[in-house]
Amino acid sequence: MIARCLFIAHSTRSSVLSTLHFRAQKPSQNLDTGIIQLIHPSLTYQNPTWVKYFLVGLACAAVMCVGCERSADSLAEGSMSVDGKSRAVSAFRSPRSLIEQCVESYQQAASYQDDGFVRLEYKLDGQKLEDRAPLSIGWESDGRIGLNAYSVVAGPSSGRWRLALRDDEGLVPNQVLSRAVPSKVDFAWLLDDPLVADRLSAGLAGFPPQLDLLLSDQPLRGLIDESAALSFLQPESIKDQACYVVKVQRGATEFKLWIDQATLLLRRLRLPESHLTHQMLSDARVTDISLTIELESASFNTPVDWKRFAVAEKAGERRVSRFVPAPANIDTKGLGKKIPAFHLEDPHGQQVFRSNADRPERKATLLIWLADHPTCRAASEQVAAVAQAISQQGIPAQAVEIISIWAEPQPPIDATFANLQKQWQLPGILAVDREAMGRDLFNILEAPSVVILDADNCLQFRESGSNPLLDQILPSLLARIVRGEQVAQEIIATQSNSQARHRVELQMAAAIDDSNLTAAHASQAQNNAYEPETFHLRELSRSANPSVAVAATVDSNYAQWTLGEDGLLVKQNTASKIQYETGWRIDLTQPSRIAVSTSADRVALCTLAGTSIQFWDCASDHNRSVDLPSGERLRDFQWIRMTDGASDRLAVITDGSQLLLLDPSDREQLSGHCPAEPMALVCLGATRGSDGRVALINGRLEPLLLPSDLALPKANGLGRKVATATLEPNETAAPMREQLTFQPDLGPWLTSHLGRNPLTLARGWLAKDEPALFMLDQNLNPLWHFRMPIQKFGRTGSLCVAMDPQIGQPVWAVVSGGHTVHVLRTDGVVIDYFASQQPVVDVALVPNGSRLELRLVHAAETVNYELTWK
Repeated sequence: MIARCLFIAHSTRSSVLSTLHFRAQKPSQNLDTGIIQLIHPSLTYQNPTWVKYFLVGLACAAVMCVGCERSADSLAEGSMSVDGKSRAVSAFRSPRSLIEQCVESYQQAASYQDDGFVRLEYKLDGQKLEDRAPLSIGWESDGRIGLNAYSVVAGPSSGRWRLALRDDEGLVPNQVLSRAVPSKVDFAWLLDDPLVADRLSAGLAGFPPQLDLLLSDQPLRGLIDESAALSFLQPESIKDQACYVVKVQRGATEFKLWIDQATLLLRRLRLPESHLTHQMLSDARVTDISLTIELESASFNTPVDWKRFAVAEKAGERRVSRFVPAPANIDTKGLGKKIPAFHLEDPHGQQVFRSNADRPERKATLLIWLADHPTCRAASEQVAAVAQAISQQGIPAQAVEIISIWAEPQPPIDATFANLQKQWQLPGILAVDREAMGRDLFNILEAPSVVILDADNCLQFRESGSNPLLDQILPSLLARIVRGEQVAQEIIATQSNSQARHRVELQMAAAIDDSNLTAAHASQAQNNAYEPETFHLRELSRSANPSVAVAATVDSNYAQWTLGEDGLLVKQNTASKIQYETGWRIDLTQPSRIAVSTSADRVALCTLAGTSIQFWDCASDHNRSVDLPSGERLRDFQWIRMTDGASDRLAVITDGSQLLLLDPSDREQLSGHCPAEPMALVCLGATRGSDGRVALINGRLEPLLLPSDLALPKANGLGRKVATATLEPNETAAPMREQLTFQPDLGPWLTSHLGRNPLTLARGWLAKDEPALFMLDQNLNPLWHFRMPIQKFGRTGSLCVAMDPQIGQPVWAVVSGGHTVHVLRTDGVVIDYFASQQPVVDVALVPNGSRLELRLVHAAETVNYELTWK
């Protein structure tokens, strides 16, 4: 029998305590959502997946001080000393000027630390009680930051920055975020991980206001607002520190700020009742509630005690560059198996259900276990809605039998078994589980729990606990089971896929200082193949390659080009297939890469760090080879379309800082010398040579000037004639020169011209040993980034883009580690990946009518899939 103790509701005391802990993946619901835009209406962030969490959390802090100056209150004339400087008290004649000076103090500080906490004081049945949650910050302008806020603990240690979560739910067991210490901390860096962003704003008091004051470009932007009033209250002291007190009134909502008169530090902030839980506010036993943020020992420009924020190392910890939440633990025990015959009785002991009864019209049986608890009552209402929904779907009433099973020996205190079904609106038949069949046959240990059997009494579905989507999920699920579909096998496969995906994701997210990070991680994917989560791949075709493939690509018309190890080059589209015997010499010890000119009449081949480039002229069936300058090796190459109608040129950069422009038809060359080590070529324009750039290791972008650009007045840049190409130290900087906001990594980079403006997918580094893919706009400013595995990218050209007819935006695909394929939408809303059992030579995205196809080229075969979004 399922014991009543499993369903005992928490007391008011425990409910109050729980509100001070994080609510995983649930941003605060206590705010007027219109406040978000009021505070920071123009904020943009690197990672769109966490913007909604961060804005809500930030609103919790910034809205504390929303208001405008409507009060005539003022402070007396005089002077005071702040950090040895004399300031006139008259500067604080209004609440606005005081808060502006407070903000300025935080912005000018070189360091900050406090012993902050959230304090909840109240009386329960007249007894005074107090609960606390940590909210302490340490910060220095050199890039170090420490956190002890709600469930987050973080700080610098041994040259790295570490962050751990008090993970009561086992969401990221034994995982510790480990990153290089940045030169400067900003919100984009601090809140790059969605789970960290959520946890910092998930406490009862919201996002730490100290972080907004220290890191925001415009702290407390919503301070002045016509709908709010600011006024001074009587000054008070906090632990012998004299403080100004400012009240912010916004309708019925009131905040109070205590600002230190001597240092202009925020010492205390009182939050309105809207931050409290409904259960607490509605409990008549709870009175005299006060919710404040206490910033004790707050100080500017003093040495930070970083030991307070150290994250202790633990045996078996996994150091990751981003948290990888564990998949939901679905109990698959018994799924798909036939359940032994059983029967159920009503409260009077009469048999009301027999599982082996001869009823051919019954195709599915839904059983729901209930107990005296609000979540169970809500679940029974959901199942009642399901019963109505399936009748509207045309499923015969006798095809689905619903049984409500009471899991306790007694009915609710305010009901009897005679009126329970009516009072709770229980669907179907009412039975009582006096023999604990729920536990023994179905492994049910809590209520509510739902079980679905098929016509053969095989267990197809089981779920325990509250699920707000239950009434939306069950109708279609029941319809499938009525049709005879094996839902259980699908659930088992999904669980297995999630577990395999999680294992590989942990390897991908490993930080550089993870002791488990080895070269073998890259090969583990083939033993942990897994499917994507946000899109579906349906195999369309599978064909053997004419020879073992070593490189592949698609041209501007989406024709597939595949190079075999024997030099056989195959061009194939839906209408034709052409083979070229190139006679190319291929170094099988190094990854190869091919690139097709925009006119699709020439193909270039090189190997990673090779010393020559081979060209194939499709019109003349002729092969040419061009050697790089002596001792230099290739870094990146791209075809450049000329503006004067001439044939495409191949732009090449070398590890000797050379830029070459090659015309494979007559081998005419232009060259230039890069002022710093070149990393990648960027070709922004399809028709103008001046839209080309060379990304240098220092983040500089040098313009790539082609012959048609040389007539421009005072044109400086790379790609001029050999005699004048080298940039001399006294030469004026090129007017088109730009600077990236991240450190670039080696090419290839890929620019898409499929939308209104060019977008570039670039490889780079967020910090030392933290590689990422960056989506850049037409000005090469990052729109968002995605962290990549520490293992090298495998720079063999495994990167492509195509317009998706389904969503009307470009979609990108990238291969890393030989087995993992990343699929990224241009808007950054979906970034997903999957692992193939076979190593992937190259990947292609091809629009075909109304669908998008994803093509994986393996050594022996090419497999084509239809990609559809879930």
